[in-house]
Amino acid sequence: MADGCLIDNDRLPGGGVLGAGEDGVFTIGEVRRTARAYRSEAEIFPRMGHDMMLDVGWQQVADRICAWVCGLPKS
Repeated sequence: MADGCLIDNDRLPGGGVLGAGEDGVFTIGEVRRTARAYRSEAEIFPRMGHDMMLDVGWQQVADRICAWVCGLPKS
């Protein structure tokens, strides 16, 4: 881990951070800061609440997660 950070960025697989445009728990700014901490990009799903997997349009989120998982290297 570098710089005393609790996140070991060198051991994380590449990926993104997903956020909801109408999240009542985390702001879009917080989601973006989290993505930066992981050296990644934030992907915001508009018109969705915090529980994205329970919201209308959950399939879009699931498809995005599946695409990321399928892109991971096989070990």
